[in-house]
Amino acid sequence: ICANNQSAGHYFAVAQNYLDTFKASEEVRVAGGPVYSERFAQNLMRLPYNHNVGETKLAEKWHELMNCRALCRAVEKGDILIMQSIALVTAFVGLLLFLHTSCRLFFIQYNTESINSPLKRWLWHLLGAKVRGVIGTFPEIAQAYGKPYILVPDYIYTTEYPVSFPKFNEREYDICMVGNIYRDKGTAEALRSIIGKGMRIVVAGKVGEPDLEPEIRALAQTDDMVDLQLGYLTDNDYHAILADSKYCILNYRGIYNAHSSGVVYDALFHGTPVLATNTASTRMVQEYGLGISYDNVNDLDVGKLLDAACYVKCQARIAQYLQQQHKIVSQLSDFVHSV
Repeated sequence: ICANNQSAGHYFAVAQNYLDTFKASEEVRVAGGPVYSERFAQNLMRLPYNHNVGETKLAEKWHELMNCRALCRAVEKGDILIMQSIALVTAFVGLLLFLHTSCRLFFIQYNTESINSPLKRWLWHLLGAKVRGVIGTFPEIAQAYGKPYILVPDYIYTTEYPVSFPKFNEREYDICMVGNIYRDKGTAEALRSIIGKGMRIVVAGKVGEPDLEPEIRALAQTDDMVDLQLGYLTDNDYHAILADSKYCILNYRGIYNAHSSGVVYDALFHGTPVLATNTASTRMVQEYGLGISYDNVNDLDVGKLLDAACYVKCQARIAQYLQQQHKIVSQLSDFVHSV
């Protein structure tokens, strides 16, 4: 996705992640529009169009079809093609029209929106003979596509293990809220529950729903220890904040009960414990003790967060969790080669 000539969403991050996962054993190309040129200059298969925020539906679909045509012309027999797309149903049509080369085709699927109507399911059925498998985050989503599947988190930990993380007193902020801001991320409610309690807080990201911004600004003005950085965040700024915060709070609700989230993995990859509601997108926090999970943010024990012992315990569990994540690299490679 491209907004004002800047990348949006986690498409860049996933592309980089898969490039890092496979580049040691494969010749990898990232296929994307012009906005990908700077980030992936050495590994880019450039497609003609970006998906621009605000463009008409007709333009979006036409651009997707033309990108599919360019992609299919470049695919060679035996190639592994892993699709990540903002307009998957249109991509189905494009692949049916233009993909005539025998390749190993896989789809990354985060939800079931591309098969939630009879027409979409019919298109998926037509495409089915070309599809080897699905890469999914949740079993109920992956199984819905009726293809062999592998469960892979939003991001794969590709950094050499072991790694060292900043200590408790080396991080500037006590809590961060970072990334695009929407109501279902519960940012305002989380901020309201933790301000005025002696913690250094940073709220950073672009507000996706305009009526939220005045509310967040008004809350931040009541506490001098809140650092408000509303607006587009570069990847460097985004990761710097996660690396410089003792905890990352993800007060998710709504769509995140059946939706994955890349932010939770970005936080964990920086050794940053996560404070999270009990949702599908953050279930690993509770399951593996990678932070503190809760049902209501108002029940969060803020005093506990200022105790280094809690941070150290969570960080040790994160290190163990990331060590297990390394196995996914070989499992994913085996899957796309063998199915």
